[in-house]
Amino acid sequence: FPVIAFFCNQVDHAHFYHPSLGCYHYYNALLAAYVKLKSIYAFIKENIMDFATLHTLGKTELHCHLDGSLSLNCIRQLAQKINQPLPADDNALRKLVQAPENSENLADYLKTFDFIAPLLQTKEALQMAAFDVVAQAARENVRYIEIRFAPVLSTAGDLTLSQATEAVITGLHQAMTQFDIIA
Repeated sequence: FPVIAFFCNQVDHAHFYHPSLGCYHYYNALLAAYVKLKSIYAFIKENIMDFATLHTLGKTELHCHLDGSLSLNCIRQLAQKINQPLPADDNALRKLVQAPENSENLADYLKTFDFIAPLLQTKEALQMAAFDVVAQAARENVRYIEIRFAPVLSTAGDLTLSQATEAVITGLHQAMTQFDIIA
């Protein structure tokens, strides 16, 4: 619980309003919590268990962003459907879709979401993305996952908020029929 306490202490001093997203963000607090989690992870890895043991344990994922969790393979498939060119090299693609390890600010951190958003503008793309994220989690022996997304970011085309939401739910249900996971 030290991470939770640390996070809560940071939140009071780090929040700010982001007008384009219309919500409060806790970037500094999240970054601080991430650093703390990395040190806890390193301690567990070195002193408690190895990856093989950790993999066998059932896990719960309570805060997974759909648009921030797509596999490179899924990103490539979605980009191909809309003829969006991508780097052939996975490392180059990873730089476009993963937040930098040392983000200077929130805008720097959120740039990767700008790259993904155009890929998630159809029902098929949202279903595929939801399925992909659940499939990845199932391979890591996650048994329960709560996936969140902002449907409004998928309405640049013809989708309504309801259609975007229903498409993700459909993808989650498809994955739950195939994997031992609740999403």
